[in-house]
Amino acid sequence: MLIGHPNEDPIKQELVQLTESHTKFEQESKIKLEKALIDCADTNSRSKSLECSLQIAQDELKRFNEQNEQQKEDIQQLVQSVDQQRSLISDIEIQLRDSQTRCTDIEIEKQRIQNDF
Repeated sequence: MLIGHPNEDPIKQELVQLTESHTKFEQESKIKLEKALIDCADTNSRSKSLECSLQIAQDELKRFNEQNEQQKEDIQQLVQSVDQQRSLISDIEIQLRDSQTRCTDIEIEKQRIQNDF
């Protein structure tokens, strides 16, 4: 019968412990890696969703800004139209006063002529 080296059993035990420890470490590392990959995929998915939401919000903001600009132009046109109408009314009021003055002058002239006859 062959007799082994006196330190052989402790060395074997240490190798077994190291192998078990390494296997446990590999399993834990694999679990952590899988969890990290799932977290990364979730984060990537949320990021894509946020990018999509951001794009929708930017498009909506652009649309609102375009509508706002159009409304500003419409309001400016309405203000110009009101200004033109006020100017026209002012001109008509001046013409009316002139006509009334002429009518009064004509009426006075008519009275004078009638009185002269």
